[in-house]
Amino acid sequence: MADRIGQMEGDLDEIRLALWQISEKLDQLQPVRRSDTEPAEPAADQPVESLPITPAATPTPASASLTPSEQFSQPAAEPAAGKKPRTQRAKGYIPAKKPVGRRKKTAETPAFLLNAQFWFNLIGIVLVLLGVVFLYKYSVDQGWITAPMKVTFGMALGVILLGLGLFLHGRQRFFSQMLMGAGIATLYLSGFAAFQLYELIPYPAAIVWMGSVTLVAFILSVQQDEQVLALVGTIGGLLTPFLLHEGVSSRTDVVVYSCAVLCGSCAVYFYKGWRQLLWISVAGGWLTLLFIYTQNMPGYRGLSATDKKAMQAGIIFAVFAFWVLPLVREFFSSRNPARWPRPQVISAREEYERAKSVINRHVHALSISTPFIALFFTREIWHLTSREWGWVTLGAAAVWGLAFLALWTREGLRELAYTQMMVDLALFTMAISLILEGDSRFIAVTAEMVALQLVAWKLQDRIIFYIAHGFFLFLVLWLAERLIENHVRGTVIFNANALSELFLIVAAVLADSAKGAPLHLPAGLIRRSAGLVPAGAVGACQRAGLRHCGLGRLRGRAAGCRNSAEQQQLAHCVAGHPVCGGGQTVAGRPGHG
Repeated sequence: MADRIGQMEGDLDEIRLALWQISEKLDQLQPVRRSDTEPAEPAADQPVESLPITPAATPTPASASLTPSEQFSQPAAEPAAGKKPRTQRAKGYIPAKKPVGRRKKTAETPAFLLNAQFWFNLIGIVLVLLGVVFLYKYSVDQGWITAPMKVTFGMALGVILLGLGLFLHGRQRFFSQMLMGAGIATLYLSGFAAFQLYELIPYPAAIVWMGSVTLVAFILSVQQDEQVLALVGTIGGLLTPFLLHEGVSSRTDVVVYSCAVLCGSCAVYFYKGWRQLLWISVAGGWLTLLFIYTQNMPGYRGLSATDKKAMQAGIIFAVFAFWVLPLVREFFSSRNPARWPRPQVISAREEYERAKSVINRHVHALSISTPFIALFFTREIWHLTSREWGWVTLGAAAVWGLAFLALWTREGLRELAYTQMMVDLALFTMAISLILEGDSRFIAVTAEMVALQLVAWKLQDRIIFYIAHGFFLFLVLWLAERLIENHVRGTVIFNANALSELFLIVAAVLADSAKGAPLHLPAGLIRRSAGLVPAGAVGACQRAGLRHCGLGRLRGRAAGCRNSAEQQQLAHCVAGHPVCGGGQTVAGRPGHG
């Protein structure tokens, strides 16, 4: 043992000597001085940190009286044997930056995982908690701790952990996060035990205690800039009505308390921009409403009129918190990113860059999912008929349409505006399908297609044009299906089936003619669609030159055809087509109208 200690002391003496020699050499190095005539600033692309530091040359007596130009003009001395000759350069010379090969990026390991202190702290916390658990168990078995003492001990432990975490936050942040999170969880469990297990406090006192803990968690999360505290507060707050379910008498109480918790969590999200907190609030809010509706908890006696109104108010609040609030924050963030930033979600920089395009679309996902979930709950709560649900859906479509108009003129929010428009179209089409039936539904969807064409021309937007063309293609397939069935009722010419199909043709022609909106169908599509109609009409249309003109070039007069004879044939074709209700074709075959 003594030999090893002596060897270690000898090694330390050698290290001290080496460090002393290095410090002596560093003291001899002097920065290169620049003359007044030389440039004082390096090149713009050359960082100052990359400048080499060379020792100043000691002037000889013979060269001390020479001017700088004469000194540089004299030949350099021969290098000593065995030494590498050094190239003499002018003062202030900045070497060119060598190209550095691009290194392959690897995922960065978080710094706290490489810190041994973090693991020692974690092991220490686990050991302390195990010791406390065994001590508590032993005390309970011996009868030393009564129920009030247990609750008091739990509350005191939670306060101590919370205070210790605040004290160490500036020094050991990760350790303090664990302590504060554990303290808040201990306070929640103490309130649960005091009411549910030991019945020491009434329900109002228990709900006030749990709400106070949630409020403290939100305040500390903002003050200490710790998202984990807000997450713990949100989860604990949403679970509170179910942990204290013995004192709950109606669904209204649960809805009111849950909305209060979500109000606090969404306010923290709006201020800090923490996406995980928003998604936890969204998932917790909808699951709470679903659990309230489906489960018969103790004290519940079905949905009363008051409970229905409370749940509907909760749904409206959820739409505001999960859709309107994120939209407003995105608007503020686009105007002032420094004041309303979007915090990073993943610590590794390379992984975050890969996932950034997906993560930043959380508002788009909420804009799509929120209306349909809200409509589902509304229908299930009130047991609406299809027509009543259609009118509610139409109102939702109007709201999303106003959101599209509000976001369209804002810089940086064009993608969000497109998302609102797509949701608005889906809701409007859904409302039409629920309210109208048969030919009225066909005419309404056709009018929607024409409106989209006009909006696309007004805004000069290619994406809206594509959406309108998609609607038109859907209507063409729908028309083909109607022509195949071909069940006409009423008069031969003036019947609802034929007039609705004629309305599609006229609307397509008008949309193609109005303001030069490009709605031209290729001839191949016309030929393929023609195979779905009766043979006599197909032959007449082909002989009339429809395959050469295309449906997109059809006008009020058949000006697109090659000659007057084909115009007359086209008129007979339209008259004999089942859509128009004619009874004969040019080929002389029996009509199908």
